[in-house]
Amino acid sequence: MFPSAQRKSRDYIHVTDLVRAHSAALAPRRPGDPATIVARSDRIRSVFGWKPQFDDLATIAWDALAWELQLASRPERKAGPAIAAA
Repeated sequence: MFPSAQRKSRDYIHVTDLVRAHSAALAPRRPGDPATIVARSDRIRSVFGWKPQFDDLATIAWDALAWELQLASRPERKAGPAIAAA
């Protein structure tokens, strides 16, 4: 905790809350948004020496599907069209 004049603040967040916040921010399409976005990891690799733990496309796709299916099975979340068709 970091005390301040107004209140105490925390410096942590649960990863699920972080993912949900990002998903909420990225979900709505805005006029002018590109249909797809492609990014390269050259800079983070060179600056920080970062390497992806998972770089096999099949593994990435299966893990993403497993994640979505696990989320879809929760009572508080309704499956979207892509998940319902899986």
